[in-house]
Amino acid sequence: MEAAGHHNIDEILKQIAQIEARADDLRPVFDEIANHLYNLTEEALESETSPDGTPWEPLSPITIERKGHDRMLEDQRDLRESIGYDSDHEPATVGVNALSKTGYPYPAVQQEGTENGHVPARPYFPFDEDGDLMDVGRDGIIDFVVDHFAHD
Repeated sequence: MEAAGHHNIDEILKQIAQIEARADDLRPVFDEIANHLYNLTEEALESETSPDGTPWEPLSPITIERKGHDRMLEDQRDLRESIGYDSDHEPATVGVNALSKTGYPYPAVQQEGTENGHVPARPYFPFDEDGDLMDVGRDGIIDFVVDHFAHD
């Protein structure tokens, strides 16, 4: 007796083999992830908003006077210039390697703000106050993974 529908087992096995092969080399996915997180960070710094689009709290008049301009997170170019990413290994990483000249943890304070509220949080990395990836970061990563495994 013949089955009602014809299933091509060979085609299914071929598709499974292709998925397994793609799982063996995730470097393209990690390259995309690192680049995505880096771009979100750069865009946040340029637009002076959180990666999710939330505007940063404006600088105080005193800070603007001290700095001589109103661009946020541009007191020292070290922050922007030290942002980098690595996708040569799993997992992909994006980070910043900068301290103020006095050793003050400038990047962390700008991302998270201070407990006393003297410095408001101006998140530039796509992570929220709990350290979780923002939706804008997560959604892009999911797209890269799905595309990687769905690619013919």
